[in-house]
Amino acid sequence: MFLQAFYRLLIGILILAGSGSACEYSPGRCGAWADGDIWIGVLNSCHSKVQTLHVRERPEKYNCTELNLLSLVRTLAVVHTIETINNSSFLPGVRLGYYICDTCSDASKAIQSTEQLLAVNGTLPVQCEVLERPNVKAIIGARFSEDSLAVARLLSLYMVAQISTTSSAQTLSDRVRYPSFLRTIPSDVHQTKALANFMKHFHWNWVGVVYGDDDYGKNALQSFLAESEGADICHAFKEALPHYLAHNEIDKRIQEVAEIISLSKAKVVLLILKEELVSKLFKEMIRQNISRTWIASDAWSMSRNISRMEGINQVGAIFGFTFITGPNPGFKEFLQQLTLAPGSVNLFLEEYKHCNETDCPGERDFPPWKIYPIASLVKMVPGL
Repeated sequence: MFLQAFYRLLIGILILAGSGSACEYSPGRCGAWADGDIWIGVLNSCHSKVQTLHVRERPEKYNCTELNLLSLVRTLAVVHTIETINNSSFLPGVRLGYYICDTCSDASKAIQSTEQLLAVNGTLPVQCEVLERPNVKAIIGARFSEDSLAVARLLSLYMVAQISTTSSAQTLSDRVRYPSFLRTIPSDVHQTKALANFMKHFHWNWVGVVYGDDDYGKNALQSFLAESEGADICHAFKEALPHYLAHNEIDKRIQEVAEIISLSKAKVVLLILKEELVSKLFKEMIRQNISRTWIASDAWSMSRNISRMEGINQVGAIFGFTFITGPNPGFKEFLQQLTLAPGSVNLFLEEYKHCNETDCPGERDFPPWKIYPIASLVKMVPGL
């Protein structure tokens, strides 16, 4: 991963940013924090979904479920990098703190978490009294483009720097609408061009596409359709799956898409989906004994969970694109020892210690803390 160099690059933005004020931490909204002279806000999808979102009728607490262990490891990578900087002479006389909030893979929850970070920053007014007020100078995240787009609109009002390492939607490159958004990966326009050229090289000119109905899926689909037209690639079908994992008809929709794939003569299918949706679709493919050639978008091309699914070899060949990554020096050792700085709190880690197959579905290779330490999660991250 290139997280180490990325967070060091972020320091320049932090030093130049203004100061602010806020309420003290509210445990019901965010899950990890540590004191510092300068605070970094972090948005990450530590949980995969929000329960009962489709029946929500009034403002109430979001019930986030299904702890995402890969996101947990990414969160710990942020903590490790910040602590590495604090223990060096890189910022003499200045200590970095952090404030990590969960988006729960939902755009509305991401906005709520962003408001909490802006309150810490003093940008939004708060109704409480505190004696010492920490300052959030920049926000890292979110993981999904759907969440980053919603957050970027809000942060652009106040010109608070937002930097994502994973959100690739092309529209986020619009400097007029998202002037304070930055990212460390290219937009989907490059990925979809590569996908079209890849298919053209193998003379796959009759393909199907399954995409998520979120901003990432829709934007990537339109970009791919434009590129494939120039590559003389035709589309047998274009089917959408709901981005919201707790959608009450998601299983029915998975079965419908599986039937469309089964009946189609297209032998190549592009999946512009997040990992959890691909897993659900592949389980149905395995159940129905359907085999195709699958093209993976960057959102799931390096998924360890999918590569280890029972029966995955039955679905056919899988090709995908991903980004060049490198090691995060010292991170493996950090996970093996996992000693957080004095005064820091990480409720996500506490949840992991007590999670089981119900709380952490699909993570059977990484059982609870009491059986194996968090260091076992290092196997989930390429490059470590």
